[in-house]
Amino acid sequence: MGGFRCASGGAGRVLSRRVLEERLYAFEDEIAGNAVEVYISRLRGKLGADVIQTRRGLGYLVE
Repeated sequence: MGGFRCASGGAGRVLSRRVLEERLYAFEDEIAGNAVEVYISRLRGKLGADVIQTRRGLGYLVE
């Protein structure tokens, strides 16, 4: 979760997919279309589904 917390700036903030891509990947890296979703899915599997919530139309919220 360290990467996500670092990218999000901590709990309680909603971040869009685009912002997460910018913070998690270098400018020159090619990003797969669903890279953030895969990353979120893996984190939910390790931490529990309720830790990271999807806010439709906004992004992801870390509790």
